[in-house]
Amino acid sequence: MLSETDYNPVDKLTITHIGNAGREDTIMLAQFANGRLRVGFFSIKDTSRTRARVFANFRSLAFDIARVFGVAEVDLFGAAIINPEFRTMLIRHGFRPSTLAEFNILSKTVKVP
Repeated sequence: MLSETDYNPVDKLTITHIGNAGREDTIMLAQFANGRLRVGFFSIKDTSRTRARVFANFRSLAFDIARVFGVAEVDLFGAAIINPEFRTMLIRHGFRPSTLAEFNILSKTVKVP
């Protein structure tokens, strides 16, 4: 298991992106602090109406990151969600309102498969 002392991103928010064929990239945020991994998306622009597929790609990558850190659970979140249909989908899947820094987010803790 990788600990915060082995790799020290403590409290640092890392920003990266996931490529989406034919669409704009998904902007992701990740933070490992206090033994917890939080992975979220900040920007998903999907005009093809395949929200479920884009979200599944994000969730899969979040689980891959969690496995690298050796954690059993990951806090998934969505920040600055402006699409009401996407917000509804997340809430329907158990995401609840929370905050991260100055962002209002929807988050859910899930076990890593």
